[in-house]
Amino acid sequence: MGLTIHYSGQLKSPALIKDFLAELADIADSMGWTHQVINDDFSKEPDARLVHTSHGAEIQGNLGLKGISISPHQECEPCTFFFDRDGRLWDIVDAIGRQHDDKEYVPWVHVKTQFAPADVHISIIKLLKYLEKVYFARFQVKDEGSYWQTGDEKVLREKLAFLNEKLDQVAAALENSEEELKSAASESELADKIERILLERFKRRSGESS
Repeated sequence: MGLTIHYSGQLKSPALIKDFLAELADIADSMGWTHQVINDDFSKEPDARLVHTSHGAEIQGNLGLKGISISPHQECEPCTFFFDRDGRLWDIVDAIGRQHDDKEYVPWVHVKTQFAPADVHISIIKLLKYLEKVYFARFQVKDEGSYWQTGDEKVLREKLAFLNEKLDQVAAALENSEEELKSAASESELADKIERILLERFKRRSGESS
């Protein structure tokens, strides 16, 4: 899914949600980040569902979540903090159709930072470290850029550069085969052609480097 930060957690108390959201909104404003707030009714059972309309897919019903979504950069996915009435973090899509009383399930939230500058990734990790200390009783982070674990900016930048180089190679391979891809009669045939083109390019590059 590209270089991504995964995080999961539960607040020390659901009573902290109000303060959490107020502080995150203040931080977002001070950083020049846009943000949106969800304020569902905790007294109602979640009944949200994904509905496909002529305008695309949309969520209808009550998610049973309160939280905030912040956008650190236009090339970075939103960083979301949506809580259920027990103070557990949820990914908004994962929350659709959930059973609220499933206490054993541990939700994870994800934010892809690969196409944003490394400084954006670093800012998000520093924000998560602060929030962990102040608000969370349980908090886990899996950082594919290794900055959470190491604090090593060089390692992060090297991983970003490596992934972006590979993406550029894929894009170049597909661009050179544009006419062939256009001739695909179905999505499955298109997928097969893409796989074959990339495999051939990989073999060719492996031969050149041996």
